[in-house]
Amino acid sequence: MRAARSFVLALAFAAFACGGDDDGGAADATPGPDAEIPGLDAPPPGPPLLVVGTITVENGANNEIGSNKRVQCDVIVTRDGAPVSNAIIKINPPGSIQTFLIGDALEPSHYSGNYMGYNNDSARMEITAGTDHIAETVLIGQSMFRIDAPTAASMQTELVALPVQWGTNGSAADVLRIETAGGHDSGELTDADNYTIPGASITLTTPDDTVTVTRSQRNTLPGTAAGTQIDFGVASSVDFTVIAN
Repeated sequence: MRAARSFVLALAFAAFACGGDDDGGAADATPGPDAEIPGLDAPPPGPPLLVVGTITVENGANNEIGSNKRVQCDVIVTRDGAPVSNAIIKINPPGSIQTFLIGDALEPSHYSGNYMGYNNDSARMEITAGTDHIAETVLIGQSMFRIDAPTAASMQTELVALPVQWGTNGSAADVLRIETAGGHDSGELTDADNYTIPGASITLTTPDDTVTVTRSQRNTLPGTAAGTQIDFGVASSVDFTVIAN
Protein backbone atom coordinates (compact mmCIF):
# COMPACT_ATOMS: atom_id res chain seq x y z
CA MET A 1 0.00 0.00 0.00
CA ARG A 2 2.89 2.43 0.80
CA ALA A 3 4.43 1.78 -2.65
CA ALA A 4 1.10 2.45 -4.33
CA ARG A 5 0.59 5.61 -2.25
CA SER A 6 4.10 6.87 -3.22
CA PHE A 7 3.38 6.22 -6.88
CA VAL A 8 0.09 8.15 -6.75
CA LEU A 9 1.79 11.03 -4.89
CA ALA A 10 4.57 11.12 -7.48
CA LEU A 11 1.97 11.40 -10.23
CA ALA A 12 0.27 14.22 -8.34
CA PHE A 13 3.56 16.15 -7.97
CA ALA A 14 4.39 15.67 -11.65
CA ALA A 15 0.97 16.88 -12.73
CA PHE A 16 1.31 19.94 -10.54
CA ALA A 17 4.83 20.75 -11.85
CA CYS A 18 3.68 20.55 -15.46
CA GLY A 19 0.41 22.37 -15.03
CA GLY A 20 1.23 25.14 -12.49
CA ASP A 21 0.96 28.88 -13.46
CA ASP A 22 4.20 30.66 -14.31
CA ASP A 23 3.22 33.69 -12.22
CA GLY A 24 3.30 31.59 -9.03
CA GLY A 25 -0.21 32.71 -8.09
CA ALA A 26 -1.75 29.22 -8.09
CA ALA A 27 -2.50 27.68 -4.70
CA ASP A 28 -0.47 24.65 -3.65
CA ALA A 29 -2.83 21.67 -4.23
CA THR A 30 -0.24 18.98 -3.51
CA PRO A 31 -1.67 16.34 -1.11
CA GLY A 32 0.17 16.03 2.15
CA PRO A 33 1.73 12.78 3.38
CA ASP A 34 -1.37 11.96 5.49
CA ALA A 35 -3.93 12.71 2.78
CA GLU A 36 -6.59 10.05 2.20
CA ILE A 37 -6.31 8.71 -1.32
CA PRO A 38 -9.58 7.25 -2.69
CA GLY A 39 -9.38 3.52 -3.32
CA LEU A 40 -6.25 3.00 -1.25
CA ASP A 41 -7.70 3.77 2.17
CA ALA A 42 -11.03 1.94 1.80
CA PRO A 43 -11.68 -0.45 4.72
CA PRO A 44 -11.26 -4.16 3.94
CA PRO A 45 -14.46 -6.15 3.37
CA GLY A 46 -16.02 -7.69 6.48
CA PRO A 47 -16.51 -11.41 7.10
CA PRO A 48 -18.99 -13.09 4.74
CA LEU A 49 -22.57 -13.79 5.77
CA LEU A 50 -23.49 -17.13 7.31
CA VAL A 51 -26.94 -18.25 6.14
CA VAL A 52 -28.65 -21.28 7.66
CA GLY A 53 -32.27 -22.18 7.02
CA THR A 54 -35.02 -24.50 5.91
CA ILE A 55 -37.64 -24.37 3.18
CA THR A 56 -40.29 -26.98 3.92
CA VAL A 57 -43.28 -28.13 1.89
CA GLU A 58 -46.05 -28.97 4.39
CA ASN A 59 -47.62 -32.19 3.09
CA GLY A 60 -50.21 -32.91 5.77
CA ALA A 61 -52.44 -34.42 3.09
CA ASN A 62 -49.77 -37.10 2.53
CA ASN A 63 -50.01 -37.12 -1.24
CA GLU A 64 -47.71 -36.36 -4.17
CA ILE A 65 -49.39 -33.14 -5.33
CA GLY A 66 -47.25 -30.05 -4.70
CA SER A 67 -49.20 -27.32 -6.51
CA ASN A 68 -51.62 -26.72 -3.62
CA LYS A 69 -49.16 -27.02 -0.73
CA ARG A 70 -47.96 -24.31 1.67
CA VAL A 71 -44.18 -23.82 1.71
CA GLN A 72 -42.67 -22.49 4.96
CA CYS A 73 -39.34 -20.61 4.86
CA ASP A 74 -37.14 -19.94 7.91
CA VAL A 75 -33.66 -18.40 7.56
CA ILE A 76 -31.05 -17.25 10.10
CA VAL A 77 -28.47 -14.68 8.90
CA THR A 78 -25.38 -13.85 10.96
CA ARG A 79 -21.93 -12.39 10.42
CA ASP A 80 -18.99 -13.56 12.52
CA GLY A 81 -21.45 -14.77 15.18
CA ALA A 82 -23.47 -11.52 15.34
CA PRO A 83 -27.09 -11.20 14.16
CA VAL A 84 -27.71 -9.44 10.83
CA SER A 85 -30.94 -7.49 11.18
CA ASN A 86 -31.01 -5.56 7.89
CA ALA A 87 -31.19 -8.43 5.40
CA ILE A 88 -33.63 -8.39 2.50
CA ILE A 89 -34.40 -11.97 1.49
CA LYS A 90 -36.40 -12.73 -1.63
CA ILE A 91 -37.77 -16.13 -2.62
CA ASN A 92 -38.84 -16.61 -6.23
CA PRO A 93 -40.71 -19.92 -6.65
CA PRO A 94 -41.59 -21.05 -10.17
CA GLY A 95 -45.27 -20.57 -10.83
CA SER A 96 -45.85 -18.62 -7.59
CA ILE A 97 -45.62 -15.02 -6.39
CA GLN A 98 -42.28 -13.63 -5.21
CA THR A 99 -42.04 -13.70 -1.40
CA PHE A 100 -40.05 -11.42 0.92
CA LEU A 101 -39.09 -13.00 4.24
CA ILE A 102 -39.93 -10.86 7.27
CA GLY A 103 -37.48 -10.20 10.13
CA ASP A 104 -38.43 -11.31 13.64
CA ALA A 105 -38.55 -8.38 16.08
CA LEU A 106 -37.55 -10.63 19.01
CA GLU A 107 -34.84 -12.57 17.14
CA PRO A 108 -33.20 -10.09 14.74
CA SER A 109 -31.26 -12.70 12.76
CA HIS A 110 -34.41 -14.76 11.99
CA TYR A 111 -36.43 -14.21 8.82
CA SER A 112 -39.56 -16.15 7.88
CA GLY A 113 -42.40 -16.32 5.40
CA ASN A 114 -44.37 -18.70 3.24
CA TYR A 115 -45.87 -19.12 -0.19
CA MET A 116 -48.40 -21.40 -1.85
CA GLY A 117 -47.54 -23.89 -4.56
CA TYR A 118 -44.53 -26.18 -4.88
CA ASN A 119 -43.56 -26.53 -8.53
CA ASN A 120 -40.52 -27.94 -10.36
CA ASP A 121 -38.91 -29.00 -7.06
CA SER A 122 -37.04 -25.69 -6.84
CA ALA A 123 -37.04 -21.99 -5.91
CA ARG A 124 -34.62 -19.07 -6.24
CA MET A 125 -33.19 -17.09 -3.31
CA GLU A 126 -31.54 -13.65 -3.29
CA ILE A 127 -30.15 -11.85 -0.21
CA THR A 128 -29.01 -8.24 0.27
CA ALA A 129 -27.65 -6.95 3.59
CA GLY A 130 -26.06 -3.51 3.38
CA THR A 131 -23.20 -3.78 0.88
CA ASP A 132 -23.42 -7.59 0.85
CA HIS A 133 -25.30 -9.13 -2.03
CA ILE A 134 -25.86 -12.82 -2.68
CA ALA A 135 -27.04 -13.11 -6.26
CA GLU A 136 -30.20 -15.02 -7.04
CA THR A 137 -29.38 -18.70 -6.66
CA VAL A 138 -31.44 -21.73 -7.66
CA LEU A 139 -32.19 -24.00 -4.70
CA ILE A 140 -33.08 -27.62 -5.40
CA GLY A 141 -35.82 -29.23 -3.32
CA GLN A 142 -36.92 -32.78 -2.63
CA SER A 143 -39.56 -34.47 -4.77
CA MET A 144 -43.02 -34.93 -3.31
CA PHE A 145 -43.52 -38.28 -1.58
CA ARG A 146 -46.04 -40.04 0.66
CA ILE A 147 -45.87 -42.14 3.81
CA ASP A 148 -47.11 -45.69 3.15
CA ALA A 149 -47.13 -46.89 6.78
CA PRO A 150 -48.66 -46.23 9.19
CA THR A 151 -51.88 -45.44 7.37
CA ALA A 152 -54.01 -42.44 8.27
CA ALA A 153 -56.26 -42.86 11.33
CA SER A 154 -54.77 -46.26 12.16
CA MET A 155 -54.66 -47.65 15.72
CA GLN A 156 -51.23 -48.18 17.26
CA THR A 157 -50.70 -50.02 20.55
CA GLU A 158 -48.86 -48.14 23.27
CA LEU A 159 -45.24 -49.11 23.97
CA VAL A 160 -45.09 -51.19 20.76
CA ALA A 161 -42.49 -50.16 18.16
CA LEU A 162 -44.01 -48.42 15.15
CA PRO A 163 -42.58 -49.19 11.66
CA VAL A 164 -42.66 -46.24 9.27
CA GLN A 165 -42.31 -46.62 5.51
CA TRP A 166 -42.39 -44.13 2.64
CA GLY A 167 -41.72 -43.90 -1.08
CA THR A 168 -38.50 -42.34 -2.34
CA ASN A 169 -39.47 -41.85 -6.00
CA GLY A 170 -36.16 -43.43 -6.91
CA SER A 171 -33.89 -40.79 -5.37
CA ALA A 172 -32.37 -40.49 -1.90
CA ALA A 173 -32.57 -37.22 0.02
CA ASP A 174 -29.50 -35.55 1.53
CA VAL A 175 -31.15 -35.32 4.95
CA LEU A 176 -33.85 -37.45 6.59
CA ARG A 177 -35.68 -36.75 9.86
CA ILE A 178 -38.60 -38.55 11.55
CA GLU A 179 -40.59 -36.86 14.31
CA THR A 180 -43.83 -37.44 16.22
CA ALA A 181 -46.14 -35.02 17.97
CA GLY A 182 -45.47 -37.10 21.08
CA GLY A 183 -41.86 -35.93 21.15
CA HIS A 184 -39.81 -38.51 19.26
CA ASP A 185 -37.06 -36.99 17.09
CA SER A 186 -34.69 -39.19 15.12
CA GLY A 187 -32.21 -36.41 14.42
CA GLU A 188 -30.55 -36.26 11.00
CA LEU A 189 -30.30 -39.65 9.28
CA THR A 190 -29.15 -41.10 6.00
CA ASP A 191 -32.18 -41.49 3.76
CA ALA A 192 -33.79 -44.90 3.34
CA ASP A 193 -37.38 -45.99 2.83
CA ASN A 194 -38.11 -47.15 6.38
CA TYR A 195 -37.53 -46.39 10.05
CA THR A 196 -38.80 -47.85 13.32
CA ILE A 197 -39.99 -45.57 16.12
CA PRO A 198 -39.13 -47.18 19.48
CA GLY A 199 -42.06 -48.45 21.54
CA ALA A 200 -41.05 -46.16 24.41
CA SER A 201 -42.05 -43.20 22.22
CA ILE A 202 -45.57 -44.51 21.54
CA THR A 203 -47.53 -43.65 24.68
CA LEU A 204 -50.99 -42.66 25.87
CA THR A 205 -49.54 -39.31 26.90
CA THR A 206 -50.25 -38.31 23.29
CA PRO A 207 -53.21 -40.48 22.23
CA ASP A 208 -53.79 -38.47 19.06
CA ASP A 209 -50.33 -38.61 17.57
CA THR A 210 -48.75 -37.67 14.24
CA VAL A 211 -45.66 -39.00 12.50
CA THR A 212 -43.82 -36.63 10.16
CA VAL A 213 -41.12 -37.71 7.72
CA THR A 214 -39.02 -34.84 6.35
CA ARG A 215 -36.74 -35.50 3.39
CA SER A 216 -34.55 -32.60 2.22
CA GLN A 217 -31.91 -31.60 -0.28
CA ARG A 218 -29.05 -29.56 1.20
CA ASN A 219 -28.10 -26.42 -0.74
CA THR A 220 -25.40 -23.79 -0.29
CA LEU A 221 -25.09 -20.17 -1.45
CA PRO A 222 -22.08 -18.72 -3.31
CA GLY A 223 -19.96 -16.12 -1.53
CA THR A 224 -21.16 -17.02 1.96
CA ALA A 225 -19.30 -18.31 5.03
CA ALA A 226 -18.44 -21.96 5.55
CA GLY A 227 -21.38 -23.72 7.17
CA THR A 228 -24.03 -22.00 5.06
CA GLN A 229 -26.83 -24.44 4.24
CA ILE A 230 -30.44 -24.30 3.12
CA ASP A 231 -32.33 -27.59 3.57
CA PHE A 232 -35.16 -27.64 1.03
CA GLY A 233 -37.53 -30.51 1.71
CA VAL A 234 -40.95 -32.08 1.92
CA ALA A 235 -42.53 -32.93 5.29
CA SER A 236 -45.21 -35.61 4.85
CA SER A 237 -47.42 -36.42 7.86
CA VAL A 238 -49.89 -39.07 8.97
CA ASP A 239 -52.14 -39.02 12.05
CA PHE A 240 -52.64 -42.13 14.17
CA THR A 241 -54.28 -43.05 17.46
CA VAL A 242 -52.48 -44.71 20.38
CA ILE A 243 -54.53 -47.32 22.25
CA ALA A 244 -53.92 -49.16 25.52
CA ASN A 245 -51.98 -52.41 25.46
